[in-house]
Amino acid sequence: RPHAASPLHSRFEVPAFFDRLSLPLGCLLRLWQGPPRSSLFLAAKDYRTLRITLSGIEDLRDKSDTLLRLLQALSHLPATPAASPGPQSLHGQQRQLLFAFRYSAPLLSADLGWNLCDISKEFVRQGLFDCPDWRVLDNSSPPQTLCDSYPRYLALPAHMSRAELFTAAQFRSRNRLPALTYRHANGAVLARSAQPLTGLTHRKSVEDELLLGYIRTRGRPAHLDPEAHAHSKLYILDARGKMAATLNMAVGKGTEDVSAYPNTELVFCNIDNIHVMRASAIALAEALATQQQPQHREELQGAGFFQRLEESAWLRHTQLLLLASSLAAEKLHFEAAGVLVHCSDGWDRTAQICSLVQVMLDPHYRTVEGLAALVEKDWCSFGYKFQDRCGHGVDSAVLAEERSPVFLQFLEALFQLLHQFPAAFEYSQELLLFLADHVHSCLFGNFLGNSDCERFASLQVQGSTRSVWAYVLDHRRAFCRTDPPLFRPF
Repeated sequence: RPHAASPLHSRFEVPAFFDRLSLPLGCLLRLWQGPPRSSLFLAAKDYRTLRITLSGIEDLRDKSDTLLRLLQALSHLPATPAASPGPQSLHGQQRQLLFAFRYSAPLLSADLGWNLCDISKEFVRQGLFDCPDWRVLDNSSPPQTLCDSYPRYLALPAHMSRAELFTAAQFRSRNRLPALTYRHANGAVLARSAQPLTGLTHRKSVEDELLLGYIRTRGRPAHLDPEAHAHSKLYILDARGKMAATLNMAVGKGTEDVSAYPNTELVFCNIDNIHVMRASAIALAEALATQQQPQHREELQGAGFFQRLEESAWLRHTQLLLLASSLAAEKLHFEAAGVLVHCSDGWDRTAQICSLVQVMLDPHYRTVEGLAALVEKDWCSFGYKFQDRCGHGVDSAVLAEERSPVFLQFLEALFQLLHQFPAAFEYSQELLLFLADHVHSCLFGNFLGNSDCERFASLQVQGSTRSVWAYVLDHRRAFCRTDPPLFRPF
């Protein structure tokens, strides 16, 4: 648990939070020695770089070498064979190496932590059960499972049969059919899905058209509400660029042909894929790491650092993410229009946009309990691939092309909102930093595996690990704003 070194130069006072930093061993990506040899550099999976400088010791070289070997030994985890195809999973001995299965600190909120974020409770809070046009289906019982990477409970139109929904799911990549994730106070709904399987032949699906029609009309069929059927609007936000979506047609996928969907507008958000985001974050991390090294200090002071920041395009990517989320929020709130968000498979950019939209529109998600519910619902339950994106328990070279800072980028965008509207949030940046640490630390069970099915059925995290939210609730005061202005939801 190293102390962070003092900044080399800064125009701003360093917050007290950074006086002492802890870096969980699970967060270590790589480490190296100097120059100078008295310094060790630790690169973390969240793209921080920490510098440890040893002073007041006669033999700096020996001490530095010893500490380097110790940290390497402590952080070493055996690698899954690099030739292993497909998504990663944790089983047997590799599973037991993760500290989450050994961590047993007593937490007063231990039981509440796992029960805090039931997705069905969120649907109750949103008033979904008061609306007869929507129903909640159990998605956990084969052979009636609609999608194995989706939550156990799905909110879908009440006027569609299960057979129709099953056919609609087959028209979407990985069966990730359009499903409701949020119902706004005005009745408009936010849904999420994967891309349609249109292909070069421009395939269509009557069931998919019917499902999107219900999202547009708030679940009301045409014969019950002809006015809503005629005048309501649906916006499909494809998180990708138009060229990327078109290229997917060559492999049997693509995007919607809006001529088949009445009163529907398709908007491309031009957000790049996980590979571009990984390269951007690495460029940003390199700029920050180089700034720590004395031989580059002159080069990166002042404009040099900001040039490299601009070249990394990290802030540009975050801006596009916020613009897409703001557009969706405006359509839901001001036009009472339905919104469907998707990217390629619907678990990276889709999760980012849907989460930020709900933070913008619903004060509940700007509270501690609300953020917990949001992360559990739109990230854990809807199948964000924490295992593949973070590489828990495997060597950094294994399936490296699957790594990407998608969740960290969401926290970055959330921080930008918190920074601009501090009075609108109950929690502070300390909670975001805590989550950025522990999405990689393997200390809690919430962020293990690639889906709820893997977490609860295969890994059995609820009975074997602690929930991150139990810890947050036990230490609530550390994560909430205590300085004016106090939290004022609006």
